[in-house]
Amino acid sequence: MDTIYALASARGKAGVGVIRLSGPASWAAISALCGRLPKPRVAALRRIAVDDEALDESLVLTFAKGASFTGEESAELHVHGAVATVSAVLRALSLQPGLRLAEAGEFTRRALENGRLDLAQVEGLADLIEAETEAQRKQALRVLSGAIGERAEKWRRDLIRAAALLEATIDFADEDVPVDVSSEVLALMAGVGIALDQELAGVGAAERIRDGYEVAIVGRPNSGKSTLLNIIQGFEPYDSGSIETGETIKFGYFAQKGLLYKEDQRVIDFIKDISENFPLANGRTISASQFLRLFLFDDQTQYSPISKLSGGEKRRLHLMYVLYQNPNFLIFDEPTNDLDLPTLTVLENFLLQFQGSLIIVSHDRYFMDRIVDHVLAFEGEGIIKDFIGNFSEYREKKSQEKTEKVASAFVETSKKVENVPVATAAATKKLTFKEQQELNDIDKEIPKLEKESAEILEKLNNETDYGKIADFSKKLETIADKLQELEMRWLELQE
Repeated sequence: MDTIYALASARGKAGVGVIRLSGPASWAAISALCGRLPKPRVAALRRIAVDDEALDESLVLTFAKGASFTGEESAELHVHGAVATVSAVLRALSLQPGLRLAEAGEFTRRALENGRLDLAQVEGLADLIEAETEAQRKQALRVLSGAIGERAEKWRRDLIRAAALLEATIDFADEDVPVDVSSEVLALMAGVGIALDQELAGVGAAERIRDGYEVAIVGRPNSGKSTLLNIIQGFEPYDSGSIETGETIKFGYFAQKGLLYKEDQRVIDFIKDISENFPLANGRTISASQFLRLFLFDDQTQYSPISKLSGGEKRRLHLMYVLYQNPNFLIFDEPTNDLDLPTLTVLENFLLQFQGSLIIVSHDRYFMDRIVDHVLAFEGEGIIKDFIGNFSEYREKKSQEKTEKVASAFVETSKKVENVPVATAAATKKLTFKEQQELNDIDKEIPKLEKESAEILEKLNNETDYGKIADFSKKLETIADKLQELEMRWLELQE
């Protein structure tokens, strides 16, 4: 088996850089660079040198086969975290016989193959590395501890025993079996079934903690949606209650306010002021220029002054500026108002891959249905409803509640109609016949418009003729405006 090595700590400048080796040639490679090896699991200070040229002074740790993370003979070098130092040591290791650079996740894969971790623990380790909140950390640590594997092993043992008892009963059917095993078999199977049901019941909550929340805030104008966003970020004071903001939370806020920039600054320089590269979820990076191209800025536009951009391009650059800072908690206040359709398509794809929490205030029902899985509905008079699902599902639930309420009220009224004065009955009526008819028409019209919008969007994504693209975009904008108007009216009638 090959001996692998890699930088185990984060890339970039740091106080310490940890380089890990695993495989049969680990100790020999460390000995060639550092001389005498310390005892296993005992840290010792050693000088790293190649041909008598010192590279660094390092803490050296060795781990015997069967007593390391991977289960193989392993070693670690804790070097100074300067980029040049880490690069020099990695280069020296690459010259050692039998060593090669590890692939992404290869140390963990070897731990799995050698029985040091089970599959659930591997997932727990990945979640722990990605954890950004206290809840994510605690959940990942529980999984990494092996608790899930232990429960699964118990279920396996119980099912094996149940199967063995049944097989024994079948095999010895013609003989006198002194004990009736049916009650024990049923109890074992019922216990496993109950335990699995309990495990499945917690899957949804666990996924929410691990993947973050994508929340839409909906409600009529001036109902407090933007105020809530400002309070969450500490921009406005609040009257009562408390807000806990985790130490690792990094907000990214895309608001309706414009972008602040220097008139003569180029687009590429504006983005590079944040960072030269953007980190991807797989551990790799893309350059600022590549990220700009992702958001439809060609090479010529990248080197143009920001002042020369159109209004739509400045909004797109503002959006990209927020995302490029790599936040883990995104807040969008009406993002679809000023972004063109190609940009919205790119944004949707980005958000579908986003591994963090997301809050959106929007009137764009189609956009919300694609992105969010949670709704906070500001229904007026201080009432806020929490709904798990997208906006269409929330609307359907509201409509169903309205129908049930009307039906219930009709039954009660029918029972007491003789005792109810005409004036009182009229006062309790909430929707006129015309308004109810309008609500029914809206419920029919919105799905038609959404279907038409989806069909046009599919054509737009496959179209290369710029004239047709412009026509499709104009039609989509018209439909979006009509949908927004109908949805606002729907909310008014529902309230």
